Amino acid sequence: DNTIYQYQLKQVQKILRKRQQRLSLYLDVRGATKRCLLERKANQENVAGLLNLSVRNLQRRLKEVGTSYQSILDDSREELAMALLKEADIPLYEIAYLVGFTESSAFYKAFRRWTGKRPGDYRQDAQATNALDRTELNEVLSADE
Repeated sequence: DNTIYQYQLKQVQKILRKRQQRLSLYLDVRGATKRCLLERKANQENVAGLLNLSVRNLQRRLKEVGTSYQSILDDSREELAMALLKEADIPLYEIAYLVGFTESSAFYKAFRRWTGKRPGDYRQDAQATNALDRTELNEVLSADE
């Protein structure tokens, strides 16, 4: 029946719009959180301010998405730490500080929880992978000549 089909289609479109809005909010909060982390101002008040929201409204909207500020903060710290670890010249204690930990030991524990590896081991693996990638790229480039 066309009437039922049209009704169902509108319902699906409504759900899709809502999910896209939630994804957009999540990505906006992640971006604002990363920015605040790098500025050493990662707290709900600053993130909410960047998004022109009250803290309570931010909390409520994140709850609707099924997450929390703390969860996004943890995810952002993890992503930022992994990116910084690929930079060989940044000491581990400085990375811990940059991602918002006051104690290196807390960073090491969190990193192990995130990846199952120690930060130094992750860095070695990432550098080995980068070296292999560069070797493969050089081989491809020299094969084209």
